[in-house]
Amino acid sequence: MKKVLALGFFDSIHIGHRALIAEAQEIANKTGAQLCVSTFDDAFFDQLKKNEIKEIYTLKERRMLLAELGVPCIRVFESTQERFAQSGIDFFRELVGAGDVTDIVCGEDYTFGCGASCNCTDLKRFCEESGISLHTAKTFMTEDGNKVSSRAIRRLLSEGNIPEANRLLGKEYFCAGAVVHGRGDGSKFGIPTANLDIMREKLLPAYGVYQTVTEAEGVRYRSLTNVGGQPTFDMDKPTIETLILDYSGNLYGKEITVIFSKKIREIVRFANAAALRRQIEKDIEEVLRD
Repeated sequence: MKKVLALGFFDSIHIGHRALIAEAQEIANKTGAQLCVSTFDDAFFDQLKKNEIKEIYTLKERRMLLAELGVPCIRVFESTQERFAQSGIDFFRELVGAGDVTDIVCGEDYTFGCGASCNCTDLKRFCEESGISLHTAKTFMTEDGNKVSSRAIRRLLSEGNIPEANRLLGKEYFCAGAVVHGRGDGSKFGIPTANLDIMREKLLPAYGVYQTVTEAEGVRYRSLTNVGGQPTFDMDKPTIETLILDYSGNLYGKEITVIFSKKIREIVRFANAAALRRQIEKDIEEVLRD
């Protein structure tokens, strides 16, 4: 089947990415082709020796988002040293090697090839030589004139500015994963929590306590989420620990999605577990007021 390829990494699938994918879908609808969105695996930044940069969404989470957008085909490029050593023309030949790509859609600032040596001008030439139509999408700007980018969203998340990050994402930021066993401290003083298994490549928001919604077993519950350490229990290792309100059951080993609304407060060390419990009860009251 003929394909319209939306070309990029799409690690955040923000409002600019969504507009580009929608443009590609429109072309596919008009030509009777299938929309296919490209992305990379979770080793992308590591292979580029940029392991200080984290993914806003992991590949699994991107698959979830693209499924919501109705994307029928996802092409995942493996991040390897050989891949990133490819010349631009070799990468392009791999893209279109099957001969099924009729149109390519990418951002006007798209680069590819070893060391990002090629840009849209090169891509246009390659496409013309191969009889493929290239469509370049304009850089998406906010109403106040700022570029919508994954870099900007990373900065907002690192600041704990969830509402503004969500505005640029076009959907509330979330973390998806399996529930794993923690220390069990919450259960000891009557407030059991779910600990989320998070990949090291995943970008977490600024440490703090957040108002969230947790989707578990197909149902959404209001929740309170701690991102970071647990200084009251002398735990420095960052975790995502979620108190799911009005839920009773066993979630160990099951997949949940924690959706972030806003930061409530910083993480602080309390004198004892009882003091922490009193603060959590206040946090719960704030969540229930919204």
